Amino acid sequence: MPLAIATTILNPAPNFTAWLDYHLQRCDHILLYLDDAAKQPLFEEICGGRRVTLFVGATDAPNMSRSSRLLLRQMSNLKQAIALLLEQPQLLVGQGIAGRRNIQAANATADGEKDGDEEDSWWLLHIDQDEILYDNNGDTSWRSQPNIGHVTFTNHEAIPVDHDTQDSFQDCVWFTVNREEVLFMAYGNGKAAVRLGRGVETDGVHRFKGYTGAAITLPLPLLPQTASSEQQPSRRTQQHEQQQEWP
Repeated sequence: MPLAIATTILNPAPNFTAWLDYHLQRCDHILLYLDDAAKQPLFEEICGGRRVTLFVGATDAPNMSRSSRLLLRQMSNLKQAIALLLEQPQLLVGQGIAGRRNIQAANATADGEKDGDEEDSWWLLHIDQDEILYDNNGDTSWRSQPNIGHVTFTNHEAIPVDHDTQDSFQDCVWFTVNREEVLFMAYGNGKAAVRLGRGVETDGVHRFKGYTGAAITLPLPLLPQTASSEQQPSRRTQQHEQQQEWP
């Protein structure tokens, strides 16, 4: 079953092309929702020749700060990604260059009847550009098991440093391992992928609901998350550390 990754983005990080190329080796398509429509030409240039489709993202809560409105817009964008993959997945199959579609076009399918062959159902994963799907063991068998409908990936958190980096995925090699007693600087409840079907909805930005099949949690693949250099590693001595190289 094919896998799509959806992400909402304002500005590309210095290592964004590496993020794209890495994940396009592990998924079939990336749906990129732009938080600023004026930056579409920039992203078209960056994404050209890749299996990436660009969307003008949701515009919820324009008077709120970006950090406050981000979750609302991410959920709106995920709703549209679900509708698109259920109703018009043919728009993505075989696409070798960055597509350009407005989110309103996908919105037209949101209230339609959701049909489709279960064997051809897409999986959808939501992650941000500061996160990676790390499949060190290469096991993607969960994608082809018909009894599984929802997979939660355990996240670990990179320990921040006090100097700048152009590629945090290459330079961050120390991680706080996700354990019950550990408090992360960001979140510790992982991110999830869902096998799309009739009734699937977002349940926040970390989970989905309305799916068919079992829900499982995997310690691997991992979702390492990098942290801003502004976040000082003051709690390093309180947390378990493990060295993990970026592949």
